Amino acid sequence: MKRDGEVGGAPAASRKYGLSNEDLRIQANARTFADELIPFEVEAELNDGELPKEVTAAHAERARELGLTAANMPRELGGGGCSSLQQVLIQEQVGRVTNALAWACSTPPSWLPAVATPYQIERFVRPAIRGEREECYAITEEGAGSDVDAIEATARRDGGDYLLNGEKWHVTSYNSADFAFFQGKLAGGAHHGEHAMFLVDLPSPGVRVVRTPAYSRSPTSGCRPRTWSGPRATG
Repeated sequence: MKRDGEVGGAPAASRKYGLSNEDLRIQANARTFADELIPFEVEAELNDGELPKEVTAAHAERARELGLTAANMPRELGGGGCSSLQQVLIQEQVGRVTNALAWACSTPPSWLPAVATPYQIERFVRPAIRGEREECYAITEEGAGSDVDAIEATARRDGGDYLLNGEKWHVTSYNSADFAFFQGKLAGGAHHGEHAMFLVDLPSPGVRVVRTPAYSRSPTSGCRPRTWSGPRATG
C-alpha cells in the first residue's frame, strides 16, 4: 500500500528534485576527468603550477571532449548550455584537484554574451568558448580591492577610441590570457565619473607588466600587477 506523497513507489520529492540522467552523465564525465588529472598533482605542485605545454593542451582537449568546457555558455554560441545545477556538479568534481589542473575546464564570463556587440561576440566570445582565446580581469587596484568604486583608472574619449590609464593589481591569468577586461571611470563627457568596462587585446601598445612576484608565475596564481599606460580601446 502506497503512502501519501509517493508516486510509483518512490517519494515524490526525490522524483522532483533528484538528478536527471543528463545530470548524472555530466557528473560522471567530470568525475572521470578529475580522476585523470589527480596523477599530475605532484608534478604541478613541484613546478609552481606549471606543466609542459603539450600536457596542458591535452588536458584542455580532453575537457572539450567530455563536454566540460564553457559549460556556462549558451548552446547557440557553442557553449554547453548547462543548468546551474549541472555547473555545480562539474565544479564539485574538478574542485578535487588544484586550480593549476582544474582550470582546463574553462568558464568564459557568462554575463558577456548578453551585453556584447556582434563584433565582440565574434572576436572574443566565440573564440573563448572554443578554447582559442582566454581572458583576464584588470579591475583590482592597490587602493581598490573589494571597493570597486574606489578605482582610479580612467577611460577618456579620444576621437573614435578611448585612452585607458591606470595601474591594476592581481590580474589573475594575465600571463596566459590574450585579452583583458579593463574597468575604469569615464573622464569627461556626459557620463563623467561613471564606470565602464573595455575589452583589450593582449599584447597591446602601452600595456606593460610592472612586477610579477616569484610566487605567482604559474598560469593560475593570483598576484600579477600590470600597468596600463595608455592602451587604446575602440568605442
